[in-house]
Amino acid sequence: MKAGIVGCGAQAREHLMALKRVNDLQLVAVCDTEQKRAAETAREWRIPHYYTQFAEMMEKEDLSVVTVITPPQTHASLIKEAINHHVNLLVEKPLTMSTDEAESVRRALQNTPVRLTVNYTALLSRVMLQALSLIRQGEIGNVLGSEVFMLDTPDDPMTADQNHWSHQLSGGRFTEMLSHPIYLVQSVLGNNLKVNQVIAEKRGNLQWMKYDELHIMLQSISGVAHVYCSFNAPRQEMLVEVFGSKGILHVDLENQTLVKAGRRTLSKIGSAKDTLRVSSTLTLQTARNAFTYLLRRRGESAIQTAYKSLINSISTNTELIVTPEMACATVRIVENCSKMI
Repeated sequence: MKAGIVGCGAQAREHLMALKRVNDLQLVAVCDTEQKRAAETAREWRIPHYYTQFAEMMEKEDLSVVTVITPPQTHASLIKEAINHHVNLLVEKPLTMSTDEAESVRRALQNTPVRLTVNYTALLSRVMLQALSLIRQGEIGNVLGSEVFMLDTPDDPMTADQNHWSHQLSGGRFTEMLSHPIYLVQSVLGNNLKVNQVIAEKRGNLQWMKYDELHIMLQSISGVAHVYCSFNAPRQEMLVEVFGSKGILHVDLENQTLVKAGRRTLSKIGSAKDTLRVSSTLTLQTARNAFTYLLRRRGESAIQTAYKSLINSISTNTELIVTPEMACATVRIVENCSKMI
């Protein structure tokens, strides 16, 4: 299948690296409104054609897949242009910036053969998919609730740049990043999440950020979730806890480790066995992941999974891991949270 990319910024490199390992796609064109950046990307990655106008690329190239890696404010129009040409899509999160735009995309998809998915990197990571598989298999019993912690530092490039467009959003920097913890909760508790409470606080020293700490309570018929986000942490962390009637899953998405904690006794022997089991599990997983990180760029494997999910859906008419319905729900939930910040 022939593929194209629109948007040749920093995030595009992650996709270009991942596409090297996806044998079913041949990258034939890139597009960026800045001609120099488009030309340099095509030359560096040996891509036959480059464009500065997306409509021209859609007209001239016989594409099966296009990847949208532009600022999210541009997503809706680009997606609809691709749908009009019956080209399948992989879109960087979020799908769109508003519920109205997301619904317009979903309507445009109706009665077309086009497949659309969104690159939910954390969800598509190896350990999160393993965790969801354990949940589906009933390994932790009935799901009761979940917690997601997304911590970042004040010197994060978007956060530290007071002129970055994310600070102009209704919920500021949080609106830009909230997709990640929200779609992780969706994967556990479903798409029909109600926002019960939002608490925003100011603890840091960056004057252009009105709030830099956020707590969100979400609820569905499957359970309750708590999301905590911070831009005052000493290091990046993304942690997911899933609580079930038979066990608990501890997922560390930065270090790609997964621990399943079942029942244990409070005896000395029981506590010792449990400690040894957890420590040995983490040691083995950490050693394996260290070699993986030396060989590949962070996030590369998850992006490969996104492409493989799309290719499989196109080829076999199977459901995507991240569906348009899920992506639309993410936009709606984030929008509802932003209104309460």
